[in-house]
Amino acid sequence: MTRAQYIIVSQDETTVLIRDIGTTCMSVTNDAEAVVRDLHDLHALGARQLLYYDSEDQIDELKHDGQGNFTGFAPVADEFLRDLKRVMDTLEDK
Repeated sequence: MTRAQYIIVSQDETTVLIRDIGTTCMSVTNDAEAVVRDLHDLHALGARQLLYYDSEDQIDELKHDGQGNFTGFAPVADEFLRDLKRVMDTLEDK
């Protein structure tokens, strides 16, 4: 199966948000190690928080060590999700 396909939805000095867009390839969840490595190598991920919309439109976090190594998954706090979705809805309306 081919590697995960994703787009960068938003990024700032503290957070990178990506969306899984693959339909006939690995999901971001199943290809997390390679996704983190790519974002580190190609987009200067550094120590920024890495959030992703999965194929079911849920937001979770890909934890990493800041050196391009995936270290695990983490849920995102409900309050943070509500704020993020509100901001994203505002951006989509423009």
